[in-house]
Amino acid sequence: MSGIRHDKSAQLCVLLADTIVFPEGNPPGGEDGMVCHWYVTMPDGKTTHLPSDIFLAAKRGVKAQLDWCAFLVIDTGAEADLRLTIADLAGTHLGAYFGNIKQLAKSDQFDIRQLTLQNVKGAVATITIRAAAQMRWTKAAAAQREPGSCEFLTPAKDAQSAHIWQFLFPNRAIPAAGAARTELKTIKEEPEAEASAPSTNKAEEEKASDAEGEEQEEEEEEEEEEEEEAEEEDQEADEQVPDATTGQMAEPEEAAEKQLAAKEQVNMETEREAASQAQAQALQVAREREAQEQEAKREAQEREQREIKEREARERELRELREREERERAEHAEQQRQLREASEQEARAQQESQEAKAREAEGQRQLEKRRTHGRASKVEEKRDSSTSRPEHIQAEAPSRNVEKRASSAPGTSK
Repeated sequence: MSGIRHDKSAQLCVLLADTIVFPEGNPPGGEDGMVCHWYVTMPDGKTTHLPSDIFLAAKRGVKAQLDWCAFLVIDTGAEADLRLTIADLAGTHLGAYFGNIKQLAKSDQFDIRQLTLQNVKGAVATITIRAAAQMRWTKAAAAQREPGSCEFLTPAKDAQSAHIWQFLFPNRAIPAAGAARTELKTIKEEPEAEASAPSTNKAEEEKASDAEGEEQEEEEEEEEEEEEEAEEEDQEADEQVPDATTGQMAEPEEAAEKQLAAKEQVNMETEREAASQAQAQALQVAREREAQEQEAKREAQEREQREIKEREARERELRELREREERERAEHAEQQRQLREASEQEARAQQESQEAKAREAEGQRQLEKRRTHGRASKVEEKRDSSTSRPEHIQAEAPSRNVEKRASSAPGTSK
């Protein structure tokens, strides 16, 4: 049986693209389908690339399930630039995200990130990424990894990736190696050298893929040889078991070594199972936490809507109250104005009545005065006439004139 080999100098980064949402709907060019792409660039210029399966966009603002999991092997703690793009089937990039592997895969626990893919016009899509990293392990018969290299693994050809895949998607078969995608065009707003890296390294990737296939065949042959050797060792061990007739004993050192190797194998398998279970549990916890956050966000939005409606209702009530008070004040002012006008009219009527009475009284006084003056004139005339006749004759004419004036005055009777 083949064992497990741990490589502390390398790490396996798990990049799970969970969902994708297009805030403005299906972008132009993506009507027939789209493909996501991971690009990794090491400090020394080494690159690798991985495309997703073809998918279609959901309705505007609706999340679509991707479940695209990528397994990247790099040096532990390496500074690797990471780019996530989305392209149409013709190879034209529609949007891109630029970051670093350390920003996403920080520990062996899955972290959830919302990555926004943009172009010169703004945001195109938002992808939910769950990322984690763990120490690299392989089968003992696997080829040694070259330090400083970067490579996307296929779960069908890698034990560690396949093991994690089965824990992430227990009801799905391990995917086979995907076919090569259409050659991509240059990413806008990206340096020419970096943007052309995927296309210029296409031949190298094909060579690497062929070499990987040859290595896989060699590994299978080596595994078959090891299995044959293991069977021979088992037969030898069986021969060394105490025989009923001869009583021969197996060599104690070889038995102890085999027992120790078996125990170490069991421990490694247990550690691997525990690590995979921990990652699966962490992913489940992350999903539950995301669901709780979404529920809390939904409740917060509903609470905010309720508060807005209540605030609008209060403002409407206050506005209606102010309008009612203004109407009442206007009506009260109108009533006061009418009362003032009525009072003024009554006062004017009283004043006019008083003035009329005063004029009437003044007329009566004038009339009485004229009457008194007339009587006085008559008395004077009589007195004068009694004194002398000639004087009486002379004064008769003026007396008659006075009587004529008195008789011609208003309100005077003859």
